[in-house]
Amino acid sequence: MEGADEDAEPQMPPPVGSESYDLDALSQRQQDLLYEFKIDTRIANEYYLRKHPEVELLLGDFMRSVLLKRPKNIRGFAAEYYTDLKLPEKIRQKLHEREKMRHGVLTTQLSTSSESPRP
Repeated sequence: MEGADEDAEPQMPPPVGSESYDLDALSQRQQDLLYEFKIDTRIANEYYLRKHPEVELLLGDFMRSVLLKRPKNIRGFAAEYYTDLKLPEKIRQKLHEREKMRHGVLTTQLSTSSESPRP
C-alpha cells in the first residue's frame, strides 16, 4: 500500500475556478507549504483589513456607487471616484459614524444587560 499515497488527491480543499490538480506539478511537501502559505496570507490579510476599516468603506462605497449609477465607462468612473478631493473627508466621516454607531450599540447592550429582570 505504499504506492497508494502517491496516487491520492492532495489533502487540501479542491481548486476553485481552475482545472483539476496536476499531481506531478508539486511534491507533497511543496503542496503542504503552498497550503500553509495561503492560510498565513489569508490570516495576514484579515488582520490588515481589521486594522484598516477604511479599506472596506472605500471599496464598498465605490461598489455601491457603481451599482447605483451603472456608468458606461467604468475605468473613467473609477478614476474620477478615487481622485475626488472630498473622498478622504467622506471616508473619515463614515468611519466616525460607524464608531459612533458601534459605541451606541455597545452602550445600549451594556445598559440592557445590567438591568435586572423584573418579576
